[in-house]
Amino acid sequence: MLIRPVESSDLGSLVTVFRACWNISYRDLISQSVRDAMDVEAATKLLTSAVNPKPGRFTLIATEEETGLGFASFGNDPEDSTKGHLYSLYVSPESAGKGVGTKLLTEVISKLGETGLPEVTLWVFKENPIATGLYRKSGFVETGREKTDERWQIPQIEMLRKAITQ
Repeated sequence: MLIRPVESSDLGSLVTVFRACWNISYRDLISQSVRDAMDVEAATKLLTSAVNPKPGRFTLIATEEETGLGFASFGNDPEDSTKGHLYSLYVSPESAGKGVGTKLLTEVISKLGETGLPEVTLWVFKENPIATGLYRKSGFVETGREKTDERWQIPQIEMLRKAITQ
């Protein structure tokens, strides 16, 4: 498995992984109407910023033999520029449980630590035990903050951990 910065030619792989997660992994988590609204066009529009990031935002992709296994987008915390933030982490359902998410997350935490950001935040669906388990295993703890994004219509919790500094 290779983890590398995403390129514009990776957009199709990101959309494929994202939609597989959306329709398989989130099947019992997010309503059918919300999942239906995330068609190829909507996913492409949402993820175009991942392959053309703003300054201070980055996306890594995990590949094997040119096939996208997962990706992670990260950068500065939008609410506190002294912290890093994991915007998204998606692993294709076929690659789940094979260490792809752990390796991507470890790389993100390390990269944020290299930039001098001592802490990393993220928002995760409250009722997603697989994702929250991965984050807890990687040293994240719940902060007690919750929100519900109108787009997804389900509660999210904030988690925080120290970055790996060099």
